[in-house]
Amino acid sequence: MDVQAHTRVCPRSGVFWFLLVAQSLAVAFGIAFTRKSSRDRHLVIVLLVILMYMETRLLPCLTGPPILRGTFTFFCLLKAWHFISILAIVGIELHDLTDPTKKLHRSKPIRRLLAAATVLFSFRGIGTSWMIQSVRPVPARDRLSSGVVLTGSLVHRVATIMWQVVVLDLIFLGYIDDLRRSKPHLFAAGTEFLGPQSTAEQLRARTILCIVGIIGLGMLMDLTHKLLAIICVGMRISSWDDWPPAFGDIKHAYTVRQFWSKFWHQFFRWPTTTISTFARHHLRRFIRLPAALDQLLGLTLIFGLSGFTHWMAAVYAEVPGDLTGIFAFFLVSSLVIPLEDVCWRAYARLIGQYPRWRLPRRGEASGG
Repeated sequence: MDVQAHTRVCPRSGVFWFLLVAQSLAVAFGIAFTRKSSRDRHLVIVLLVILMYMETRLLPCLTGPPILRGTFTFFCLLKAWHFISILAIVGIELHDLTDPTKKLHRSKPIRRLLAAATVLFSFRGIGTSWMIQSVRPVPARDRLSSGVVLTGSLVHRVATIMWQVVVLDLIFLGYIDDLRRSKPHLFAAGTEFLGPQSTAEQLRARTILCIVGIIGLGMLMDLTHKLLAIICVGMRISSWDDWPPAFGDIKHAYTVRQFWSKFWHQFFRWPTTTISTFARHHLRRFIRLPAALDQLLGLTLIFGLSGFTHWMAAVYAEVPGDLTGIFAFFLVSSLVIPLEDVCWRAYARLIGQYPRWRLPRRGEASGG
């Protein structure tokens, strides 16, 4: 495997990392010391927007392997949706995150900041009343009985990360890079939209690449999730209980809705659903849409935000071909889910009873 040496994944100065830390501190400060509708909260939001704008201007300065640059871009944008959601729309305050009996509002500033920091990278709302209910429970080996960090859990996560790094290296820096270099004609712009005109070689290569790519991306998300867990637990910001598995059980992915809401990671679900609900709420002041169109608009906003984030990550990951297919993939899901619901209801009426599994309800799906 011919792997070229790459520089570190960082810009030429420490400004980018300073902005990342500054955003985290600003959000933690806003949660710990300001009220939802206070003037201080509004000032923190303005500061956060300025810092995010400066960060996005520095994204082109990222260097290193394309797959890592894409991953970094992905999490930067996910962080932006999450921070804006919890600080400006949901308006989380300190009492929303902790047990009222702890009375952290009277604690020292450092303790209040640490308590607020628990939600900074809790994209699924763990530890809050907004927690995504479909998240898999924490494995028994990770459940704490006395608040002590379990060494076995740490060793297990580190060992998993080590073999995942090896597999990801073989997938992205080995197989995929080699395929793109040896057979560039299979990945020319527009070849993913040839449909029936595709050659057998193109179909075979793209099918294999799609399967291998999805496995690799899922593994990359899981690895990043485990790294964040180790960092946050090591800093005593959270415990292993706050870091359930990134993915659900594959047996639940028997429909498009179930795939997104039960199996695939739920990192986008809380921020995108919050932003979608906020936009639709304000739209209702001007126009009242039928329930079906309102649901379709909500799903389109959710999958649109997710699609935009994935598209930006693909740009910085230097994914070949016409990247509009990424948007198409996510937006198609927003059309398929309502159609799928209609089919389920028609099936239920046809046989006179519901199928063995529960009929999906509205509002349970979101982009991943």
